[in-house]
Amino acid sequence: MEKRKMRAHLRATFADSKLGVFLNQRANNFASDYPFTAAKLRYYTYRLTKGPAPRPFDIYVVDPNAIDRYVEWTQFGTFPYAGRIVSGTWDRDAEPLTSLAKYSLIRQHFAGEISAQELTSEDLIDHGYPAVEAVPYDNYGYGKYLDILFRSLDDNGVLLQETLTAEKRSRSRYDYVAVNIGRDGELLFDENGCHRFTIAQELDVSIPVRIDAIHREWYEEHGHPKSHAELNYAGYVPIPWTNLPALDRRTAEILHGPRIERHASESSRRNVTAPESSP
Repeated sequence: MEKRKMRAHLRATFADSKLGVFLNQRANNFASDYPFTAAKLRYYTYRLTKGPAPRPFDIYVVDPNAIDRYVEWTQFGTFPYAGRIVSGTWDRDAEPLTSLAKYSLIRQHFAGEISAQELTSEDLIDHGYPAVEAVPYDNYGYGKYLDILFRSLDDNGVLLQETLTAEKRSRSRYDYVAVNIGRDGELLFDENGCHRFTIAQELDVSIPVRIDAIHREWYEEHGHPKSHAELNYAGYVPIPWTNLPALDRRTAEILHGPRIERHASESSRRNVTAPESSP
């Protein structure tokens, strides 16, 4: 126990130092730009230097109704923290699911409190949906989409993603509902896969999930997530080294636009001439 406290103190001291802050920022930037490469390197580095480590895309089956709080998507994003051991107060800062606008909107729809006609793009944006996600539903109908997804999950359950695509370089193979593990072992939803997660709660069916952030305090006491009482191991989605460039490139395009547009934007920013100072 004393050794653990000492290690925690040394980590905190280094993290607060200028070098620690700099290195952490660089690591976060790399993980954001190259999430699959970062996840792969992080796993092997941890395993070689510290011992058994959680794989980035181990898949577990959980009861979604055992989860009642969430961590905002902006905390960990979609893939940068896959299987990552993280310190901090993020688990204590988690909020009730009922305060998540998208979650509440979906539950209200299935409770009959909101009609399909009310689910316009304006309504979705008002409930926290980004415009790029909300506007396409104007042609298809968000209520119709939810009802079709509900029937599909009711008939088939939530399927393993890799069974839905034969393309091994497809980013969708890793697109699972994601949860985090707090310091006390609490499972915390992190907004990835909100439709599937919410409808699974509505149907009261178990779902496959991947693990994003794992609080360091829980990991140092309990070890691998396989030891978690509420997680039932279901398998692993591998990340072949040869697929890393395609996976990272596709993720970057979804988040930031095509690479050529990003480079043009970055070049234009670099070529802007600063205004001359007044004499």
